[in-house]
Amino acid sequence: GVAPGGGGGSVVASCGEDKAVRLWCQAAPRGPWSCKKLPPSDLVTWRVSWSVDGSVLATAAADGATQLWKEGMDGEWKPTQTLPA
Repeated sequence: GVAPGGGGGSVVASCGEDKAVRLWCQAAPRGPWSCKKLPPSDLVTWRVSWSVDGSVLATAAADGATQLWKEGMDGEWKPTQTLPA
């Protein structure tokens, strides 16, 4: 799945059968895209979706659980909550 970031930022989240969730970021319009992987999962992630303001990313895994992610002050994305299936 693919989800453009909310809040007007140039961030796109992607996921797939390789169990990786990637954040594609563009610092400037028409500039190059960089890729950052979230910490690996044991399960395939089927869906990604942003909160309305783009500050929280939700990922849905094959077991039906949803993980919420937030970017820390250090620029690293960390899981903040897991919602069971």
